[in-house]
Amino acid sequence: MKKNKTGKYLKYAIGEIVLVVIGILIALQINNWNNQNLLHKKELNYLVEISKNLNEDLKKIEEVLEFNVEKSRVINEALVLLGNPMDEKVRINNFVEYMPILSSYESFIPIKISFDNMISSQSIDLITNNKLKKLLSEYYSFDFYGGTQEQVKILTRKFGNDIMPFIFVKQVVDPLLNMDSQLPTIESVNFQSNSIVFGDLFTTLKSIEGQNQLLIQTKSDINVLIKTIN
Repeated sequence: MKKNKTGKYLKYAIGEIVLVVIGILIALQINNWNNQNLLHKKELNYLVEISKNLNEDLKKIEEVLEFNVEKSRVINEALVLLGNPMDEKVRINNFVEYMPILSSYESFIPIKISFDNMISSQSIDLITNNKLKKLLSEYYSFDFYGGTQEQVKILTRKFGNDIMPFIFVKQVVDPLLNMDSQLPTIESVNFQSNSIVFGDLFTTLKSIEGQNQLLIQTKSDINVLIKTIN
């Protein structure tokens, strides 16, 4: 102060403070960049895994559609068997051959592992694309268990229960088990005129058509999701 250098020291002190503040701001910005980069990597990792699940979903849908083509063909042949006059033993033997398909069904349920992991870790907001976030939420919240798929399952099981009395007849079971059973004979079951079995097959066929429409639409939705992710 005696040498009148106070102004110089004030300028120097202010300069030091400014440099420290700038340094802090730069450090905060670098830290923010690092955090943003880490979050972006997490987002990409989740989306890569979700995309893999979606591609597996597409494969499963194709498997169900292919099975439904075969089952629809067998149902149509079974309906012809019921409608045409023929020896009852031949008719029932043909139905026995069809049973592995007629008594089976295929359903599609999405693979939700990656999406559920993201939800459980409360990371849904990592997805910065709001359109994609909405599409994923809609896809994974849809009830694939119910509707037409559930109807196919119920009708398939009902058909199996309804047809068993006509399949397990003496002429079919005895040769298979090498026995002389007391089961009813083919002639006594009146298989051809049973409207319940016919109705089961016809309604199952129509339900499969509804399931196919659902799966085709779902394929389209998945492709949109994969495109948006990419």
